[in-house]
Amino acid sequence: MARAVLLLLLVQLLVRGWVSLRGYFYLDDFVFTGRAMEYHAFDPTYLFTAYNSHVMPGSFLWAWATTRLLPLSHPAVVAVCLLLQLVLGWLFYVLLRRVFGSTPLMLVPFTAFLLSPITLPAALWWAAALNQLP
Repeated sequence: MARAVLLLLLVQLLVRGWVSLRGYFYLDDFVFTGRAMEYHAFDPTYLFTAYNSHVMPGSFLWAWATTRLLPLSHPAVVAVCLLLQLVLGWLFYVLLRRVFGSTPLMLVPFTAFLLSPITLPAALWWAAALNQLP
């Protein structure tokens, strides 16, 4: 069972990584990097100003750190997104195990969650990842 879980997590990362690394920044991504260059990390104006009706201070901190440390580095953004997806997948596995016990049937919803196309925009577009992953 543990091997199946690890294999599914790995397959998810390979699929998302393959899709993500074929793209680049798009539209709102440049707005986020531009804003990150204008403000200090913990400036309340930067962190708490709504963007398209979303108040997302954690996402803005992530964008600020990425922009300042590795400006316009798409591979760096992909790496962080994949790491967050890995953590999210593991936490979902822990949740399923606590709810259903360690049964092979729990691999069905686990697989559906990991490979669901509804979460794929977070792998394709940094702005979507900034909204979904944190």
